Amino acid sequence: MSASGGRSSIADLVDYYRRCLALERQGEASLSDRDFFGTRRREARFHPVGALATTWEELLATPAAQKGFRQVERQEGAVLLFAPYLSVVRDIESGERRWEPVGGVYCLRDARGARVDPADLFIGRPLGDEIGAEALATVRAAIEHAARQSPTALEHAVRELLQRYELPITAVTELSDVVPPAIVPCAGFWIVGQPSYDRALLEELESLCRSSVSDTALSFVSQPPATSPPDFEDVVRALANPICPTVSQAIALAAAMRRPLTVITGPPGTGKTRVIVGLIIHHLLAGQSVLLTSRINRAVDAAVELAERLMGRGCILRTGNEQARAQLAETLGELTGRSHWWEDGELFSALSKAGALSSMGDEPFVRQATAEVRSRCEQIARLCHRLNRQARRLQPFGTGPEGGRWDRLWWHIRWRLQNGEQRLRELRDAWDDMNRLFDELESRVLPAARRAQTILLWKRLSDMLQRGAPALRELMSGLTNQRDRLRAFERVARLGFPVAVTTLSTGQNLPLQSGLFETLIVDEASSCDPASLLPLLYRARRLVIVGDPKQLDHVTRERWKRIAPVPHVRSVGGKLVEASFGVSAFALMHKLVDDETFWLADHFRCPPPIIAFANEAFYGGRLRIHTTVREPQPVLVRHVSGPHRRRGVTRSLTNDAQMQEALAILTRWAERYPDRSLGLVAPYRAFVDEVLQRLQDDHALDHLRRKRDAEQLIIGTAHRFQGSEVDHLVFATVAGDNATAEQQQWVEMPNLFNVAVTRARRQLLILVSPEFERQLVLTKQLLRATPVVLGAGEVERGPLADRIATELQQRGFRYRMGCRYHGDRVDFLEDREPPRWGLVLYSWARAARLTPVEALELWDRRRALWRRGVSTWVVFPLALDELFDQLIGLTSYRPSGWKME
Repeated sequence: MSASGGRSSIADLVDYYRRCLALERQGEASLSDRDFFGTRRREARFHPVGALATTWEELLATPAAQKGFRQVERQEGAVLLFAPYLSVVRDIESGERRWEPVGGVYCLRDARGARVDPADLFIGRPLGDEIGAEALATVRAAIEHAARQSPTALEHAVRELLQRYELPITAVTELSDVVPPAIVPCAGFWIVGQPSYDRALLEELESLCRSSVSDTALSFVSQPPATSPPDFEDVVRALANPICPTVSQAIALAAAMRRPLTVITGPPGTGKTRVIVGLIIHHLLAGQSVLLTSRINRAVDAAVELAERLMGRGCILRTGNEQARAQLAETLGELTGRSHWWEDGELFSALSKAGALSSMGDEPFVRQATAEVRSRCEQIARLCHRLNRQARRLQPFGTGPEGGRWDRLWWHIRWRLQNGEQRLRELRDAWDDMNRLFDELESRVLPAARRAQTILLWKRLSDMLQRGAPALRELMSGLTNQRDRLRAFERVARLGFPVAVTTLSTGQNLPLQSGLFETLIVDEASSCDPASLLPLLYRARRLVIVGDPKQLDHVTRERWKRIAPVPHVRSVGGKLVEASFGVSAFALMHKLVDDETFWLADHFRCPPPIIAFANEAFYGGRLRIHTTVREPQPVLVRHVSGPHRRRGVTRSLTNDAQMQEALAILTRWAERYPDRSLGLVAPYRAFVDEVLQRLQDDHALDHLRRKRDAEQLIIGTAHRFQGSEVDHLVFATVAGDNATAEQQQWVEMPNLFNVAVTRARRQLLILVSPEFERQLVLTKQLLRATPVVLGAGEVERGPLADRIATELQQRGFRYRMGCRYHGDRVDFLEDREPPRWGLVLYSWARAARLTPVEALELWDRRRALWRRGVSTWVVFPLALDELFDQLIGLTSYRPSGWKME
């Protein structure tokens, strides 16, 4: 470590991550036939041993071991692995055989001679896939204990594990004749260590050691920038974005528009893709370049698809592998033949029909709309300041006269002498006027501003297309040559064209130029490793990191943990943060800003029961539920009796009865809802593979195969569904009547379970064994979830809450105290279904601290509750009599002023 106070330098980080990547590569041991057996020009990477030696010294002295050591010494990054059993499977896409060790130990040779390291183990897919952490630890402990004894003990331990998990062992005479899937008792040495990461990543990391990172986002790792909350005017400007964001989305957008480093948490269905597109629109309007990237192809594609739907094809230049570049060439061919931008995008089509795009001068219209937004913001800020001032002056009066006769008399005297009635009236007027201005913003000012921004956006795109035509032609002609491609992408980026690419393809498409883009957006950053992040940061000046640590996370093997020391960096608040290879890019950046994140809180996907469950189980009640029930039964359980079985040579499970039921349900749905999307998600790959195979083989399922080909049916594990959603979803738990606690841990692995159940837009149907259901925890919570969550919010206890509770009881009002209704916090809610009224308490102290942004959020919360039929009052002290009069008359009129109109 080189920096002061235990903080690592960029060079330290790069060196550490490169060593971790080398060990990650050595954790990959899947060989093709050519690698396994060798060819004339290629040495075999598996060397079998005959009789198994009784000691490690004898085994490592055999010709097979010595040949392996010599081979490893000639191949950079390779390592030697001994395993007593091997597995062979059929690759689904290529149909080729793939050979893998089942479980083994790494070997090394140095000045002390040849030896094994019993703590450095390889756990193959037959023993390590699709099981929980506890079960994996049991397997690892058994193999490590045996490896510390002898090769024969290791062989015996692996055989016992295979038998315990009912994985068949196949004896063969010739390995070349093995028909997959099979597990074969053939001990031998494996040469492993082929790169899984793009080689360009390693080269770029090495280049960073010789580069200056100042004025790039990479400097944030060693010196994170100071942060501040977004200004109210920036939030309102973000609300004027053409994507029509919600308040929580606008706050995140406002932060990302100004701050050098912004972390955004986007739970399922909260519109993070929409926010990303809104941010790209902001950069197009400002004439700034932006790079969108993610480790997940689907995440990049989703943002590009939404952007093109709104703005037209080519608004983001999507590149990547050879296929992506071929599609980009087609897009570029269409763009270079145009004189102005498309008018058929959803944002532009209505304006085009009205003639607004070509006829209206944009600058005066935009200036007028901007001036009106600024004027309303200034008015609201002044009113909020006035409310703060009057709340501070009214604070000594509490909730009204209390105590004995003389105390009450003295309260009234002070009230008169200090013009209490006038101050209370001014506070009420400030509150009413603020809410009136918020109503005007929503109904008139923001629509006009969005219209102006949309017209300006179309003109900016047309202008960029005209100015950039030569650069686009250069890019189109240079896509097939990497040197020309890098040069051309640099030019279009400098011109402000947004670019989208996966992290794995970045080095093949974009030059390693410092600050090439104004802003880097990393989507699904929880699944991105920190090593891949560093070169991306170097290419940009600002960073927006988007993710959800409660969904699929960055997956690593175990070998990187052998690299020490683990580097540390300092957060913006001075805390030491561990920057290990095991943390995701999202987690690292989240820690750098001391866990500050902007939550996308408005959920628009799942039926209320599903997201109410996820809200409480995973997100601490932060989500606001805007969906409604569109099916009579949004969550269904179908009991399917019968055992599961293992398939092939892994511990992955399948279940014939659940497969039959799932296909029958999908068939009925396909007939009943021909225009709706369907899905089948399962926690086990073996079940998914059997369903897909059945779809190919059974002609009675041709309709489902055609629906899948049309991308209207998705079948896969939770990893396939990340970033996707469907109308009707079957969740097959697969584990049957014979399931144990081990299966329960995997089926209800929190992050995987969260992803699985939150893919449904209209209906979720769970297939489960009635025997297995007794063991389940999260599933039962899901089935009990309701939109009203009691005890979910801490009521600010004090004289105001106590007095309201007393008055409600005395007047016969039934209420619930401290709860959330569809995610919106309410201090008092009518105890009725559905409730008609709710109260949000604001003490003088809270009112004295109220900011314009908080006032906007409060207005938005009341509006959401009102839309659900709940008239909601924000209750300040000293107005309770009026409040109860309005509660009594609630059924005869809709309250106004203080109340929600």
